Amino acid sequence: KRAALWLVDHAGPGEKRQVRREAAVELRIRTVRLLRRFTPSQRRLRGERLAIIAALEAGAELPAAVSMPAAARPSGVRGRRIAVFIPGFLSGFGGAEKVAGQVAGLLARSGAVVDLVCIRPPDSVRPYQLESGIELQVLERYGEEARLKHRHYELMIGFGMPGFYRRIPAIAEALEVPFVIQECTNPEAMQAALASSLSLESAEEAHWLRQAVLAHAAAARFTTPLYAASVHGGIAPFAYGFYNAFARSTGRAPITPARKIICVGALKNRNKNGLAAAEAFTGFARRHPGWSLHFYGENNFSAGLERIRAAAPGIAIVDEGRVKNIDEIYADAWMLVIPSREEGLPNVVVEALTYGVPCIGFEDCPGVNHLIKNDKTGFLVGRDEPDGLFAAMSRLSAPDTRTRLSADAVAFATSQLGIESWEKNWLHLVSNALTGVDREGRPALPVTGPPGSANGWRSLLSTYPMRG
Repeated sequence: KRAALWLVDHAGPGEKRQVRREAAVELRIRTVRLLRRFTPSQRRLRGERLAIIAALEAGAELPAAVSMPAAARPSGVRGRRIAVFIPGFLSGFGGAEKVAGQVAGLLARSGAVVDLVCIRPPDSVRPYQLESGIELQVLERYGEEARLKHRHYELMIGFGMPGFYRRIPAIAEALEVPFVIQECTNPEAMQAALASSLSLESAEEAHWLRQAVLAHAAAARFTTPLYAASVHGGIAPFAYGFYNAFARSTGRAPITPARKIICVGALKNRNKNGLAAAEAFTGFARRHPGWSLHFYGENNFSAGLERIRAAAPGIAIVDEGRVKNIDEIYADAWMLVIPSREEGLPNVVVEALTYGVPCIGFEDCPGVNHLIKNDKTGFLVGRDEPDGLFAAMSRLSAPDTRTRLSADAVAFATSQLGIESWEKNWLHLVSNALTGVDREGRPALPVTGPPGSANGWRSLLSTYPMRG
């Protein structure tokens, strides 16, 4: 209707009135036909989305991030009630679930009252072990039907997996608390996941939806400093970028490495691409007898792995399955191979470097190329490079090379991946989010205004149905 009125008012001189009238009628007919494709609520939401995208294309600016108003409240986390939301905590042994458990444990040890909230999977799998003092709340699903035992939280921390990312602001609004979001993959992968799961019309729309979610967070945590740089300027003061960290389960130094190459979690899904490591190893083992390749974790590619074994009799490729004590994985490993297509920040590389195990991965894999420094903590190879993984295995099999890279791996882990620094960063982030201030202790600005501002971003968030 508005478009039709605009056309009547601005189409041209008076002598073209009949043309304008005919065009307006035709436009209204087409508009009605279009709107009939949607339910009444979808019509409204569709209009809001188009209006906001138009504002963005015209150069509308994002506001500073939204958080609870700054007030004279004590800093720190002791005595504060915090909910950690991680949908798949009971569904497997992924990196995000592991970090969620770490964060919940850190907050509980620091005196916070912590609930870890997840969804009940069809087939329950043993979760990561939670520390004492954390209450596990298992819901049938997230949504209006879900009823939390405690609704008076002071902060929500949401682990932004692709299928859950969009839900986090809506849940926080329902709970009437500020929220922290951890983005659990790299920015490009998150935007691609949003575009796919919500059937968005363009990559630009996915970009702005991600920015809209982050704009409403009291703080946003990214797993590398480079990922934190992907946010709009108004969000930047509330963005924290730091690596995951890992505390070795024993104080002893790694034993003398065996001729053992390891892959951890590489047979979980197609993205992990573990069979590529197995194929490369068969060529390596023919020229370097006495070596073995060990896979750890869930194996969803048993048939493919058996075909590779059958084609290379006598080559030692071992499926170890899940191992509880990670000392068994890293303490005697010579090298780790991570053939993933993409990552957020792979915990397996963090763990390997902490144990002084050099790593091999692809140079175009986000996250992997943030941790593996070529010819320092391991080797990066081109994905299309013929025999790239094989050649890197051969180079790293030399004892002198392995000794040098192992020392560099330990030095990097000590300076960049320390658990004390990780804990300090998380407590700083959560304390600031509870208090309503940014990284430097400055209060968040109140947000009001036209569609390009927070009210508009809230409309944009409400436009997308919460699926999955």
